[in-house]
Amino acid sequence: MTQSDRLRQTATRFGGGSGTYNRKARLLEHNLYNTTANTLIAELQEKYPHITFKLKRRLYKREIAKNLGKLNWKPESDDPYIQPDGGILYLILNGVEYPILVGEAKQQGTNDKREEEGKKLQSLGNAIERAAKNYLELKCYFKPYNYFPYQLFAAGCDFKEGSSIIDRLDVMTEYEPRNEDYTFHKDKIASIWIREETWTPQEIYDRLYNTAVNVIEYILNAKG
Repeated sequence: MTQSDRLRQTATRFGGGSGTYNRKARLLEHNLYNTTANTLIAELQEKYPHITFKLKRRLYKREIAKNLGKLNWKPESDDPYIQPDGGILYLILNGVEYPILVGEAKQQGTNDKREEEGKKLQSLGNAIERAAKNYLELKCYFKPYNYFPYQLFAAGCDFKEGSSIIDRLDVMTEYEPRNEDYTFHKDKIASIWIREETWTPQEIYDRLYNTAVNVIEYILNAKG
């Protein structure tokens, strides 16, 4: 199956790029994981046949604590974790796992539809707050690495020009411009792709693929 076939199959499963807000939310948030699992890994495996790839749904906080050197850390609850929408993609080289990609997707806002229907507008927020929490955990997790492949796709009417929600994202880029790739930024800031229109599977795939390949090449060069 070709890359375009895989992407078409994934897009069809989630209703394409049209329809209600809920369908668009499913397309953006859930489709991110499926794009990685069904398309990206297959393409990477073809490009790097000598490398094994693994996609994990969850990142446990004990793993984060370990990367910070906090070996005596004990959680209050039962094995807490974070779960980025696109999971965490790893390559396995000489028996060692290296995280190479984390994808997050947030479709946020129904006020455009509510306004058309004459309903009271809802407050803005929530989805971005969840992404910000994951970002902080991941920034700790990637402390031992010289890259930060966190890619956040944000879409919906909450992200239209002039929205205050957009300003809430700036802490994740440390006030650097949005819609730029910061995978190798020394301060481990987020790469945030933001617009009102829903991101397509092809657009998501292109960003994920480029990030993964750049990190893989960096690791291979570093390991000689």
